Amino acid sequence: MLFTLFFFFFDGRNLFWRLYHILPLEERHKRKVFGRLDSTMAVVVKGLLATALMQVILAGGAYAILGAPFPLVLAAITALFSLLPVGGTALVWLPVVGYFLWSGPLWKGIAMAAWGGLVVVGVVDNVFKPLLIGQGTQLPTLFLFFSIVGGLAAYGFIGVFFGPILLAILLTAIHIYEEEYQMKR
Repeated sequence: MLFTLFFFFFDGRNLFWRLYHILPLEERHKRKVFGRLDSTMAVVVKGLLATALMQVILAGGAYAILGAPFPLVLAAITALFSLLPVGGTALVWLPVVGYFLWSGPLWKGIAMAAWGGLVVVGVVDNVFKPLLIGQGTQLPTLFLFFSIVGGLAAYGFIGVFFGPILLAILLTAIHIYEEEYQMKR
């Protein structure tokens, strides 16, 4: 991914304009498609960063309240891992659960497991992330959820971006079709 990202930064503008000019669409349709792509990418990145921030605050607060050692360090690691599509924040808070179960009162481990599983992952990842991304892109939340999960399953981490982008392209193509062919009938 880093290798690809380097070349997109290095020669991305040239690649974009070549793709833009070879698409067999009218100019106004090209503007609509690429405008939708641009806004979708921006919203997906903002949504991922916003959910990562929410997860850091929620998990970091739990680390501090329950008395985990080095809660700020754990919160920083949670911030990094929250961007991973598989495992994510659970790769940080599950070892904290193990620490609490092994060393401290049992209730702290149970509380951390419940908070991490139900709130940090369950609510934020599965509810707020699709809602945040869906509102900004005007994509249906159910379809957006399945596009994120499907993109993740098909393409890995980069699929978190590709899924919503492919959905946005499909919906834009349907919108263009409706404008051009359904209105003329």
